[in-house]
Amino acid sequence: MKHILIVEDDAQNNQILREYLEEHDYVCSQAFSGSEAKLLFSIQEFDLILLDLMLPGIPGEELVSLFSEKTPVIVLSAKSGLDSKVEALSSGADDYLCKPFQLPELLVRIQVQLRRKEKAVQSGCLEDNVYRHKEWILNPDTQELTAAGAHISLTKHEFLILELLIRNPKRVFSKQTILGGGISGGGQDSQRAYQQHPLQAQGQRNRFLYSDSMGYGLQALLNL
Repeated sequence: MKHILIVEDDAQNNQILREYLEEHDYVCSQAFSGSEAKLLFSIQEFDLILLDLMLPGIPGEELVSLFSEKTPVIVLSAKSGLDSKVEALSSGADDYLCKPFQLPELLVRIQVQLRRKEKAVQSGCLEDNVYRHKEWILNPDTQELTAAGAHISLTKHEFLILELLIRNPKRVFSKQTILGGGISGGGQDSQRAYQQHPLQAQGQRNRFLYSDSMGYGLQALLNL
């Protein structure tokens, strides 16, 4: 079940939101001040945050950029002016809903944001400083691939080739595209990375599955 943090200083409104969302199978945590919200954010993981702007402690405007670094944020505010909307959205908010609003509309907006997040994960977008696709995790800092529980060290050019594929999971890249500038550097090192098939982890073979007619494609790699 998806976990939502409700940041709203009005206790009655906060409870109304919680009860409504729990009726639709969401798990909810509540914060009644900016300081409390920041504390909860530091110790728990949330799938989405509903954030009021006019909060005691730390104003919501100061929390938008922090929260949006790792979690979708929908601002719920009585501030209906254009400047407030532009500031919040420019700071990283994913949506802005003016009070008063209808609960069914809020529910739909929540569903939209959660779908976007799920699609981003499935399509191999960068999240929490790693690329994720299905059961694959590619770490740019360590140039390491985790696949089926196995940790696999990559050379620089092996990493660059795999990064290209995982960022474009529905595309197939020809040998000419990869070696001719599809990845940074190209040249003989890329040629060697392209030809090597050294993966021997947990019975898996072939770091990259290659078809002479098609080239590299991530969908084929999922069979590793």
